Amino acid sequence: MMGSAGILPEKGKKKKKKKVQENPFVYEIESLQDITDEIVNAEKDAILFVSAPYCKLCRTISPQYTRMARMFQEEKGSGLLFAKASSAGKKGKQLTFTLNVDSVPTFLLFKKGQKYGQPFGVVKVPSKKLEKAIRYLASGKEWDDSITGMESNLRRTLLK
Repeated sequence: MMGSAGILPEKGKKKKKKKVQENPFVYEIESLQDITDEIVNAEKDAILFVSAPYCKLCRTISPQYTRMARMFQEEKGSGLLFAKASSAGKKGKQLTFTLNVDSVPTFLLFKKGQKYGQPFGVVKVPSKKLEKAIRYLASGKEWDDSITGMESNLRRTLLK
């Protein structure tokens, strides 16, 4: 029997596995630590798609989001990081709470590692709203809530 100390890991200690990315165009975010390491500390411009496995709309958008990421990287030579995170599970709930995500599907933009604008949703990809937000991110301008319609939503809420 191979019970030799040193061969088997000690109880309670998990070996940290190196994360293998299956999709070369969309980086899978599994926790807040991934966002810190891959976006914030790396000071990257990024777009994060937050979805859920139970969301039919998210499952519809996901392949189109991957296609969009591929097109940006292959055709446009963009340095923009396309990332995807799930809102499911303990880590997903922590991530959505910290990022102020209320529903899925939601998109968040990061400029040089910092949150850029407010989270917003779209019902299909490609989306004029999403493409406009990405162009604005690439332009270097300050965020404008009218890009995603947040300004008019805020006005409607305040006028009620």
